[in-house]
Amino acid sequence: MLQLVLDDGTVGLGESPGRAARPERLDAAANTVVGLDVFGTTAVATAFDAALLPTVPSSHERG
Repeated sequence: MLQLVLDDGTVGLGESPGRAARPERLDAAANTVVGLDVFGTTAVATAFDAALLPTVPSSHERG
């Protein structure tokens, strides 16, 4: 499960297929979304893709 916590305490939840390496990759990319607008989903996705691209070239695997 993925959890996004906003400054005002709002919590967003999501899911991602799990494998051992996936949580570590998402943790590494988490800092890229700090300060972004939660409703700017394109910017959030772009930030994650940019952070994960060097180690996870397939966009299917970056989710």
